Amino acid sequence: MNNFEDIPVIQRAAAQAPAPTVRKKPPAALLAGALLLPVAAGGFFALRQVSAPASTPPPTGATLTTASRPAPPAEATLLGHYRYREAKRDALVSVAGGGHSALVLRDVLPQYQQMMRSARADGVFLVPLSGFRSERYQEELYTRQLGKAGTADTATLINAPPGYSEHHTGYALDFGDGNQPGTHTQLSFERTAAFRWLKTHAGRFGFEMSFPPGNAQKVSYEPWHWRYVGDREALEVFYKARSGT
Repeated sequence: MNNFEDIPVIQRAAAQAPAPTVRKKPPAALLAGALLLPVAAGGFFALRQVSAPASTPPPTGATLTTASRPAPPAEATLLGHYRYREAKRDALVSVAGGGHSALVLRDVLPQYQQMMRSARADGVFLVPLSGFRSERYQEELYTRQLGKAGTADTATLINAPPGYSEHHTGYALDFGDGNQPGTHTQLSFERTAAFRWLKTHAGRFGFEMSFPPGNAQKVSYEPWHWRYVGDREALEVFYKARSGT
């Protein structure tokens, strides 16, 4: 059906009436209808065109709803901490020593074992205090620290918020000195033989201190916290943190 089918109906109705003896002007309403019909047809097609779904993406700067807003990128930061993804559980292995154990990525294990053997050969007793942590467990630690510190700014200097800990990656380890357990995760660890050995030799095995004094992330100095950067994947994970960008 087209837009002009109504016109023949009107014409047929007019044809059935007796022919007038005097030619009369067509009614104003009929003229108006005839004039408005093309306009209405054009408006109909214009409406169809406007109502059709857009085939082009929204303009830059358009406001996104919560549902369509993309997730924060991996390099996003929160109070100085970078965002990290959790390591896959089937890629983790357990390491132990001095009554402690931790989970690390399987790719880290060979270098970790060599470093531990080298330290023992030098009379140093390194122990793994903490390795991989899930976001859920990190949330428990952070909430506990928040209760002690009172403010998020202060708590975050000590514990990374969940989703922003290097421990999520499986590349980070907290080390202790098995001969001086009282220094575990304390600043006094820097006065132990284990710390001095790590500062001198850890780099040969691909490990580096994550938060030295005056670090660019402005995270509290943690002499016990070290990360593995000995392969390409690890370097890519920590690229932003290492470059300070």
